[in-house]
Formats: sequence, C-alpha cells, structure tokens
Amino acid sequence: MKLKNKKGEVNIIAVVLAIVFVVAISSLIFTWVRKTATEGTEKSADKVTAQDICNDKVKISVNDVKDNGDNFDISLENLKSLPITDFIVRMEKDSEADVKKVKQIVGSYESIVLNVKKPSGFNPQVIKVVPRITLGKPDITSLQEGWWICSKQLSEYEVY
Repeated sequence: MKLKNKKGEVNIIAVVLAIVFVVAISSLIFTWVRKTATEGTEKSADKVTAQDICNDKVKISVNDVKDNGDNFDISLENLKSLPITDFIVRMEKDSEADVKKVKQIVGSYESIVLNVKKPSGFNPQVIKVVPRITLGKPDITSLQEGWWICSKQLSEYEVY
C-alpha cells in the first residue's frame, strides 16, 4: 500500500476557499454600494422634482389677518393649480418667534381662512405662511408619498 503526499492538495484547497471568500465578500459590498447609490440618486432626483413643482405650481397670498382674541384668522389664497395639504405659520416679533403647523387642504385657485392660535407671551408683528405639498408617484420615485416645504413660496403679512 502506497501513502500519498497530500500536502499540496491542502494548499490548493486553502487557496480556493480564500478566493471564494474574497469573491463572496466583494459581491456583497458591490451590491450594497450599488443599492445605496441608486437610493441616493432617486432621493436627489425627488428633491429636484419637488423643488421644480414648488417653483412652478405653488404660490400663495396672505390677503388679510384678523385678530380674534386668542386666535388669528388668516385669509389666504392658492394662486396656482396644485392643491396644498399643510401650512407652516411663523409668527414673529423682534427676536421672539412661534411656529405652528396647520393641516388644511386648499384646492387649486381656492381661498380659505386658517384659524391659528396666537402665541402666548407676545403679539406678533409679522406672520409668515409657508405652503407644504404632498407628492406621490409618478412625480416621485423613491417613496410612495412624500411631503415638501415650499419655503421659497412663503407669503408674509405685517400685523399692525
């Protein structure tokens, strides 16, 4: 009976296993990087799309603000075709500010009155209203639905 020398076979098996391990790890890393890059690109594209929609299809005007004791009635108008789903209302006086979110849907070319609770501690001199829109597919691709604040479309009203 002849004994075979198996030292060479063990080295080959170790090299093959090392190569398989490196290829498996490399493919996992490549898949993760590709997925991350694709998601980042989709989110960036959605931000650009939302900003374009904000610039082209959203515009509001605050026409009047009435002081009703504890609340303000803010008369505003949607001057474009895209419905607006929410508003951010910022009330300011000097260095003081109070921010409220108001959920009220305003259709295209529609006028409404927002009822906003007055801040405690100061009477605002300036009221700023910023529209917030909700977009879904096909406008955006990374999410089923998302919202964006159209900060460049803010409308300002000075309270006297």
